[in-house]
Amino acid sequence: MRKCSTTELDLYDFQWIADAQIAGDGTQVIYTLVQTTPKHDDYQTSLWIVPSTGGPNRQLTSGPRDSMVRWSPDGKLVAFQLAVEKDGKP
Repeated sequence: MRKCSTTELDLYDFQWIADAQIAGDGTQVIYTLVQTTPKHDDYQTSLWIVPSTGGPNRQLTSGPRDSMVRWSPDGKLVAFQLAVEKDGKP
């Protein structure tokens, strides 16, 4: 029998995507990458883009609280929500 080497702290290593948005022409997908903070007490979000046919994804924003991305009707621009922090609070 193999021993499991995972612990409850491994949960903090999870990353996931949220709010994926497909471009109007179907060629690209922008999504929000969600990660736990280094202190494990909150989440950080940034925006990434990937070709819909596969390929390397590319980071668009550095976060830490970027979300709600939407394509413009012509698919040439994107808008997103950026939460500004002051004194470490959003």
